[in-house]
Amino acid sequence: MNIEEVAAIFFSAKEKFNQASIKILESHSDNWQDYLIARDEYALAKQQLALAKGEEYVINYDIGCIPDLSDSREIVLEIAQKTLLIFKALSPNISNNGTYLELGNAIVEIQEPLISQFGYPNEENLSEHPLFSKGLDECLGVGEVVNSLWKIAVIEKFPVLESCNLSNNGYKHFIFALKDNTFECIAKNLSVTFSEKNFLDLINITVENT
Repeated sequence: MNIEEVAAIFFSAKEKFNQASIKILESHSDNWQDYLIARDEYALAKQQLALAKGEEYVINYDIGCIPDLSDSREIVLEIAQKTLLIFKALSPNISNNGTYLELGNAIVEIQEPLISQFGYPNEENLSEHPLFSKGLDECLGVGEVVNSLWKIAVIEKFPVLESCNLSNNGYKHFIFALKDNTFECIAKNLSVTFSEKNFLDLINITVENT
């Protein structure tokens, strides 16, 4: 499939998604199925177009939850060689009444991290992030950056990583759009567990087990 065909699919999916969005807003319907299908098709079309053009782009990454952007209460813990991101989590699936179910606190372990950064921008200023117009604006809160320029820069800065053929060794650029901060990392993978314990207890347990 050439880039013109990929672009045609993209514009078709975008129009379908726009129409589905207008329909759900105007009808106030409880049936979100058509909207969700159009949203997923549009996300896939954007990913394929970005890959075809070789551009970096944020695509949704499924870890079984999304941050609660009304109050995610995010915390990053880096102890020894262990990096954890903890936040208040919701189900990524919309219920019939258009809401997300609460899942408690998500403990995300960053597996084999190379580098991470945590801080500005927050939710209110997310539009200032360089990736905002490249898929981050429509990300559900957890994303992977395909064709990541940051990952390329890390490889070029550390020749030992480049010699290990990092780009073909399973490392990915992950991004989390949270309430008060943005967290990004380059790592092999993410693993997630859920807990109803409060944040202080989770921190104490993590420190004791490290």
